[in-house]
Amino acid sequence: MRNPATLRESLTSDTALILYVALARLALQLWPNALGGYGYFRDELYYLACADHLDAGYVDQPPFSIWVLSIVRFLFGDSLFALRLLPAILGAGVVFLAGYIARLLGGGRSAQMLAAIGTAISPILLGFSSIYSMNALDVLFWSLTACAAILLVQTRDPRYWLLLGFTVGIGALNKIGMLWFAAGLGAGILFTSHREWLRTRWPYLAGGIALACFLPYVIWNAAHGFPHIEFIRNAVAGKYAGLTPLSFLRDQLLIHHPVAIPLWGSGLFFLLASRTTPSYRFLGVAIL
Repeated sequence: MRNPATLRESLTSDTALILYVALARLALQLWPNALGGYGYFRDELYYLACADHLDAGYVDQPPFSIWVLSIVRFLFGDSLFALRLLPAILGAGVVFLAGYIARLLGGGRSAQMLAAIGTAISPILLGFSSIYSMNALDVLFWSLTACAAILLVQTRDPRYWLLLGFTVGIGALNKIGMLWFAAGLGAGILFTSHREWLRTRWPYLAGGIALACFLPYVIWNAAHGFPHIEFIRNAVAGKYAGLTPLSFLRDQLLIHHPVAIPLWGSGLFFLLASRTTPSYRFLGVAIL
């Protein structure tokens, strides 16, 4: 039997507190879906249709989220609750990882809680984890990649490069936007003292792993005349035509909740001004 003092300490630890925030977010997301929610979102019907035709790629997305959905349907069916269970769990996971990343960066209990709560109330992240789409997986892979990069810098253990390559590769097989983050991390390493890694074999092994994970979608596109490039070209010319750098930056202030601006704004400043050892400036560069 566990010592009551030890149990109480475990239940009030930093890990437990950020886990409570993540579980509260999970309950918040599952509750309306348990009551029926607002019905299927149109994109979810498209995802379900794609899951009926498993392939190595689709015109408007890589295949990983569809493969995952086919497993979800096999295990739980395609009810609304079953469909949205995984996004809700992944959203809670992102909340927990936000608190954990704050800890990795040297934040105490308050910093970890603020990071978790700020992530939990982000409107865009609430939206991503309210319906099934590649976006719920995408945010998780970005968070895992950030964790792997921080641990690499902290521990100097080159094996974290392999984890980094895997999270980038599977993340890109889920949504090609991961390649933007990978490019940002590459720039962050190139323009900071961490460029010394480039004289080792590890970054290139990571790149090879990422390419191997993403290769099925490249091959599928090549075999079908690169339809995803055409899809992106049409999207840029159509629904994204009115998007400007200024409107993009303005939207960042809104979609993550204006209340959270001091949190992520000061966090970005901390990263860019980092003079600690190890330095986390590379991550600030990546975010920019």
